[in-house]
Amino acid sequence: MGSAKWYLLNLHVSCILLDWGITVLSVPYLILPVWGGYPLGILRYWFGVPVLVQIYVVATMIFVVVTSIVLIFENRFYQLYARNSLWRYLRMPFIIINYFLDVTHLLPACFMIPDQGIALEFAYKLIPNLSEQTKAEQIFILSTDFRVKIPFILMGLKKCVETYMFIGLMNRNMNLESRSFAKSENTMNLQRKFFNAIKAQV
Repeated sequence: MGSAKWYLLNLHVSCILLDWGITVLSVPYLILPVWGGYPLGILRYWFGVPVLVQIYVVATMIFVVVTSIVLIFENRFYQLYARNSLWRYLRMPFIIINYFLDVTHLLPACFMIPDQGIALEFAYKLIPNLSEQTKAEQIFILSTDFRVKIPFILMGLKKCVETYMFIGLMNRNMNLESRSFAKSENTMNLQRKFFNAIKAQV
C-alpha cells in the first residue's frame, strides 16, 4: 500500500494549488448560464494577470485534480491485479494522454474568444436582471457558442467513466478473490478498508 503514497501526495498538492487558485489567486465570480464572469483575486489586483490566463490555469487545475483522483484508483488496480497484464504497457500512455488533455482541452475556447461587446450584449439579454454593480465590473465572456463547450463536457464524461471503470474493476476483482480464497481474509479486509478509505476521501 506504500505505492499509493505518491499518488495521494500528487492529489494533495493538486488540491492545494486548486484551492489557492480559486480562493486567493483568482477568486472567480461566475455569471451563468453564460460562460462569463470576472476575477476578484490578487492575480488581478496585484499583478494584472489577464483574465484568460487565469481561466486557463484554474480550469486546467480542476481537471488535473480529477486526473489525480483517477490515478489513485488506477494505481490500486494496477498494483493489486494488473502488474502482469497488458495494462502494464498501456498505463503510462494512459497517464500521459490524460495529463496532455488536461493541459490542452481549453485551447479551442482560448482561440475562439468572442467579441466582448457582442458577447456582453448577449449576456445582458440572457440575464436581464444582472445588478448594476456586476455590470460595472470588467466582465469577461469566454464563449457564447455551445460547440466550444463540447471539450469540457467530453472531458467531464471521460473522467467519470475512467473513475467508475477502475472502481468497478477493483470491486469485481476483490469479489472474485474473496470467493476463490486466493488471499487470506485478513489481507482482503485490509485491502477493502484501504480502498473504502480512498473512496471516502475523494
